[in-house]
Amino acid sequence: MEPLRAGFARETVTPIRNYDLSGYVARENPAVGVHDAVQVSALYLAGGEEAMILSIEALGFAPGDAEALRQKVAEACAIRAGHVMLAATHTHSAPATMHLIGCGRPDDGWTRVLQEAVERVAREAKATAAPAHIGVGSARVTGIARNRRRPAGPVDEAVTVVKVEMMPGRRQVVVVNFACHPVVLPAQNRLVSGDYPGAVTRYLAARGVDALFLTGACGDINPPDHGNFDTVAEIGERLGREAEDLLPSIATSDGSVRVAWAPVTVRWQMPTASELQANEETWVSVLHDPAPSGSRGRVVQAWSRWIERHRSQNPPWPDELEVPVQVIKAGPALFVALPGEVFCRTGLVLKEKLGPATVVSGYTNGNIGYLPTEDEYVHGGYEVAQAHVYYDYPGVVVPGTAERMAKVAVELAENVSARESV
Repeated sequence: MEPLRAGFARETVTPIRNYDLSGYVARENPAVGVHDAVQVSALYLAGGEEAMILSIEALGFAPGDAEALRQKVAEACAIRAGHVMLAATHTHSAPATMHLIGCGRPDDGWTRVLQEAVERVAREAKATAAPAHIGVGSARVTGIARNRRRPAGPVDEAVTVVKVEMMPGRRQVVVVNFACHPVVLPAQNRLVSGDYPGAVTRYLAARGVDALFLTGACGDINPPDHGNFDTVAEIGERLGREAEDLLPSIATSDGSVRVAWAPVTVRWQMPTASELQANEETWVSVLHDPAPSGSRGRVVQAWSRWIERHRSQNPPWPDELEVPVQVIKAGPALFVALPGEVFCRTGLVLKEKLGPATVVSGYTNGNIGYLPTEDEYVHGGYEVAQAHVYYDYPGVVVPGTAERMAKVAVELAENVSARESV
């Protein structure tokens, strides 16, 4: 077995223009400045196989764009594209990187700058790889996350920390994983920021620990309330301190790296004619009473566009979409990458089946929108009944999609575990 090697690189990218921010239909764009620059981080792992884990402070990437960027990284680093894990932190205060209707338009110039930064940090992470040991630990953190759909609904309060020690000198790099929407900053904020995930990594960096943040299964999980930059710093410090306090207790050892991935076919629930009519009466009739503006106008325009496309089929909606589910095993750490807004219950089920060393990363290798668990459809709500309009899909994903993805992830985890000693 080849010994484990690891390398880390990070770059901060300051937007040179006031680009549109993405995440809130209620926000008035463009940005008016930068509070904290956009962080792009890479962790390279090699031990029998190679893996490149990337974390980018962005809302997310469309599946096709994510695939193209993973291919660019693969070519730049001479590794397989399927071994590149491209995660967005899902901050709602970064320049737009995907077309979310009414929520800010991506800028080609910013997209190019960000892609170049991703390629640079990936190359640097691989170039600086050194012998390493790896370990995993977790702690419970209360009061930061709540189920935003149902007060009694599930919440994952575990902060999971993957510790990588690189020799000589035992330089520490950590992956911090927590499941909570990065929406501490509200729609009224117009300054670029990584929200609380950025505050976590900056807190640790100030203490000599390089860190990369992966946002967990938080499609239905929010902070207790919106806040300001002081609130962001407080949450970042609290999670960062928990991670820092865990480090001495996390034992590390050598380990192999194994990667597996598989496509999952996604289909959507198509609305009936009566449902289209009901949506038109609910969302579009306000156009005439009176003509709305601002965020209300953006909502009406998004729904009008969606309804008209269904009726005209111009352009026609796709019947299905293939997206990747990916698993990376590095020593005891098991990374599960899912391409959308994964609900908390899915993350908890995966941890129960695969063990506490599991790191569930949503918004990874693409973002296809919300992935409700089957039991949530009956409750309706924004995630089930509305969000697909802004994501520009014909409907919510069919029930069972999240469960199929989780099943594939478990099968892939079994695959990499079986190959671990090979």
